[in-house]
Amino acid sequence: MLTQKKFAGLVTVFLAGIVAICVVAPVARAQEFKPPATRNAALRYWIAFSLMQEPATDLKTSSLLNMMTQGKAEWDEAKLGPTVDANRDAILTMQRATRLPECDWGLEYDLGPETPLPPYAKARVLGNLNVMYGMRQAAHHDMRGAVETWLAGVRFAEQFAQGESLLGVLIGTSMLQPNLKALDAATLRGELDAKSRREIAKVVRASPEYGFDWSEGWRFETYGTIVAIKQMKDSPDPKQWYRKTFGEFPPAPFVQPTAEDLRKFQILMEEITAAFRLPYPEAKERMAAIAPRIASMNPMIAAMIPNASRANDARGEVQAARQKLLEDLAKGS
Repeated sequence: MLTQKKFAGLVTVFLAGIVAICVVAPVARAQEFKPPATRNAALRYWIAFSLMQEPATDLKTSSLLNMMTQGKAEWDEAKLGPTVDANRDAILTMQRATRLPECDWGLEYDLGPETPLPPYAKARVLGNLNVMYGMRQAAHHDMRGAVETWLAGVRFAEQFAQGESLLGVLIGTSMLQPNLKALDAATLRGELDAKSRREIAKVVRASPEYGFDWSEGWRFETYGTIVAIKQMKDSPDPKQWYRKTFGEFPPAPFVQPTAEDLRKFQILMEEITAAFRLPYPEAKERMAAIAPRIASMNPMIAAMIPNASRANDARGEVQAARQKLLEDLAKGS
């Protein structure tokens, strides 16, 4: 039988439960909300570019940075410290972005030469700033931090070139090399502990042998060039279109590309793309054999084809730097 005393007790328990729910529920709802996180590093890189202050890019600064990455010069706080401080937010934003799994610049290759591209100049400067940031960490005996910074620079270079034509891959190469050299110089000086050496080796072994997918870059290059050729053919004044687009007069003699010219171009570009999947020495032989065919093509088309041999040499330099780093890491084990 429910007595008045028992009923009062139940009411007390019930009210206490209501109060607890009212107190806890808003907290629980607040904890459930979490802003969506992007997987696309390119969006964060754009933010990093916008945070950059105008750093010193004079020849002396570039030369000093190059010497430091080769272990031939010490960190100069007076000359470089203020520049690093002014760009710290941009550098750290870039480093955090490298942890994201994707990088899609969303380039509109259907626009041909008018395709808006990422800011190559800013990307190169930001890459150099990151190397400098690591140099400063090393000078202050924070080698773990320096290694993390340079490995972030490696990832930045690799991600930056994703979905890019050959020019983007070459820019990525110019950003990758200083980080590899900085890591190698620190290795040769004996500044790295066993854990850091293992971490570096793991990251470098997981990366492509030649740093990037060069054949993919060449495929984008092919597509963009085909669009450009068609735009030129459809232009009411092809000569003027060429001059406006490329900032120079078209090669002489001026001969409009034919359908057969375009077919030969596509076949040749497919061969070059395939050659970039081969080891460097074999690709070098293929490029040498292909070069005379480029010279015999329609002058308008030949002028639009990048120098495949030079690109392959750049690919070989990346492989050599990567291999040297791995060998030097193994010696220090």
